[in-house]
Amino acid sequence: MKKPIMRPLSKTTIKVKPQKELPVNERKPFDLIIGEIYYFPSGHRNVVECRLIEIYQEGERERITVEIDAQVQSLAGTLSLYPYEIGQTPEEALQNRIT
Repeated sequence: MKKPIMRPLSKTTIKVKPQKELPVNERKPFDLIIGEIYYFPSGHRNVVECRLIEIYQEGERERITVEIDAQVQSLAGTLSLYPYEIGQTPEEALQNRIT
């Protein structure tokens, strides 16, 4: 069985209309799929693409590892996050940002 071909992550930052940040308890959980592309906030109006590479348990809490291939050097590489820190759309990612 062949592995599916994954498209490369975008290296550019995506500008989005500012979104109101949602409190953690108001964020809607969604199904996470390893290998899928999601969005991670990188500022007040910017997001970058990220690829989900791992889901794991840390005590009672679920954690995820994402890969980012961005021009913003401080973001490039892998990050360990909580699932509510990313979004399925750029707008949702800004709503889920941690300040």
